[in-house]
Amino acid sequence: MTTEQVTPIRIILVDDHKLVRAGLRMLIDGMTDMVIVGEAGNGAEALALCATLQPDVILLDIAMPVLNGLDALQQIHQQYPAMRVIILSMLASEEHVIRALCQGATGYLLKDSAPAELELAIRCVLNGETWLSPPISRQVVDGYLARVSRVSSSESGDEPLSERQREVLRLLARDDAIRPRSRHGSFHVF
Repeated sequence: MTTEQVTPIRIILVDDHKLVRAGLRMLIDGMTDMVIVGEAGNGAEALALCATLQPDVILLDIAMPVLNGLDALQQIHQQYPAMRVIILSMLASEEHVIRALCQGATGYLLKDSAPAELELAIRCVLNGETWLSPPISRQVVDGYLARVSRVSSSESGDEPLSERQREVLRLLARDDAIRPRSRHGSFHVF
């Protein structure tokens, strides 16, 4: 009988609060195929760890001393484009979310999310998808719809989105419309 060994998902935790890192470590240590390979208290330390440890996923706070998370994210994405970065923050403004996504984040998880959402977010970004906490996705879609509405009302031509397209976007933004599904070990966000 052959035993197939699973390569663990290698994770770096980056947060300036030691207590937050300790809590994240406890959660992730309970996940069978994930391992914390390093911890950093600021963006500069995170960059150094990325070079030496080559993680699969980085959980990155935004508000940190020395080098903040968004500036570190930009450098990480330029130097290590294959690394998946999930922003883990209390900052929920559309401006922070859009900036993070534009600079290469593959996920945005609020710190007040349920613990199970952390594992789902990690698996999702490793599958090449983007993870947004439900309140974030709702906020981003609502902001987009507001901008589209302003543009369409100022133009005399056709609306950029049909009513059905707007309805689909609204459904995607609802908490209960985003459900993880497991199929053969992979997760999909619907």
